[in-house]
Amino acid sequence: MKEEDLKNLPEGFQDIWDAAGKYSYKEAASNEAAWDAFVAQTEEAKPKIINLNWIKYAAAAVILIVAGVFAINKMGTTSTEACEFATTYGQYQTIELGDGTQVEMAPNTKLIVSASYGKESRNVELKGQANFTVTRNESCPFNVKTGDVTTTVLGTVFEVRYDNKRPLQVAVHSGKVKVANASSQVIITKDQSAVVENGKVNMASTFSFDNWNGVRTELVYTNASLKQIQADVLAATGKTLQIPTDKMEETFTGKFDSSTDVETICKVLTEAFGFTVLAI
Repeated sequence: MKEEDLKNLPEGFQDIWDAAGKYSYKEAASNEAAWDAFVAQTEEAKPKIINLNWIKYAAAAVILIVAGVFAINKMGTTSTEACEFATTYGQYQTIELGDGTQVEMAPNTKLIVSASYGKESRNVELKGQANFTVTRNESCPFNVKTGDVTTTVLGTVFEVRYDNKRPLQVAVHSGKVKVANASSQVIITKDQSAVVENGKVNMASTFSFDNWNGVRTELVYTNASLKQIQADVLAATGKTLQIPTDKMEETFTGKFDSSTDVETICKVLTEAFGFTVLAI
């Protein structure tokens, strides 16, 4: 909110706005608990609140933290050279290729689009994490190369994660995808995942999108290990959460509104588990 907008706030909301700047989360995924904690810090403002429910949701909007830099680029169909796109930590970018295919890139990701894309082939290379919504073309498959593994589709929605911090993984939202290297391959469909471990492509024995934090600014977990949360934060921000080795398999359920708000993530985990979590 701009400074001049503050002059137009309804009576009583100025105090709420001021208090919100000092507020820090105490709960991971409870709006009611967050509100109760917030009200406790605004006793002086309470007598001025006429419509408590309205203020409650307005304050929630103030508290919400949305981080990350977004950009949308459109790529033409006449390129004679390979095109390279890259994001830094905390940055998200959406690329629209010449055939209408969209690529949503996560932080710290590099995408190389071949010079011949859309002519005799549709080939891209990926390092990092991206979500692909591929325009269907049965005569020209779409190929994502990640190291020695190639993911091939005709037209579908899927995500690829290849960041050297975790095993290469492909997750499918719709359609059918082939994931292959020189020695093995699997075919996966909607709500399935393939992983590459020890040089072999396998279908994941169990997979749930509840614990798959793809290309999005929020982090949502259902009984996720601290090891997974540590990896997600590292991929999005480049910062490592300091967690005791013997606590890595402890599980957490909750939601962080911003994958790049490391301070809040540390505070929530510290309170939830009873040991200090810091980021370096």
